[in-house]
Amino acid sequence: MDVEHIILGRPWLYDLDVTLHGRSNSCSFVFEGKKIKLTPLQPKLVEMSKKKEVTAKNGLNIISPNAFESVANQESVVFALVAREVTLQINGEPPKEVKSMFNEFQDIFPEDLPDHLLPMRDIQHAIDFVPGATLPNLPH
Repeated sequence: MDVEHIILGRPWLYDLDVTLHGRSNSCSFVFEGKKIKLTPLQPKLVEMSKKKEVTAKNGLNIISPNAFESVANQESVVFALVAREVTLQINGEPPKEVKSMFNEFQDIFPEDLPDHLLPMRDIQHAIDFVPGATLPNLPH
């Protein structure tokens, strides 16, 4: 997919009454009383985003916040992954809003939850689809 392509769903196009402009490769619509025009990136910005990727020998790049900020200022598109340790310890009591919900729906919250998924069950009903058949009751 090239940078100038944009994928928009039909509901989005319909809801905002989007006008597509083929020659300028843009689309325009009115959102919250303001006219918005979406245009593709300029060729210079596209070339900057296609720079050669440099990968570390071990496949892991860790940079400081200052280095990330300087890279983000130079590049048009930046992806970052922030990882942190997940602890399974529960810190204190749940908030009182959650406690009141637990009390209100006590019959559906079990005391002990299993730490694994339930075993697979047989399918008790099935709908056989016919290839090429039309779907009834569609809102047209």
